[in-house]
Amino acid sequence: MEFDTMSFRVNATNVDSISSYHPRGPLICFADGAVFHLSEKASETEVRALLTIAGEERVTRQNLITRGILVGY
Repeated sequence: MEFDTMSFRVNATNVDSISSYHPRGPLICFADGAVFHLSEKASETEVRALLTIAGEERVTRQNLITRGILVGY
């Protein structure tokens, strides 16, 4: 997958994206080893923020957990 051409919609069809056939969504792993399912409810902005290291986005893991975007594994 190429960052510049991929879709940032979870489980996008007919284009490269973060995807899984698992009913709870694809698993993602953070640098600290924490693992979560990523919900299809995640916005493209949120997915992009999770994939960049210094984009200065205002997205926090705790907020995504509270909203059900990240679901514990």
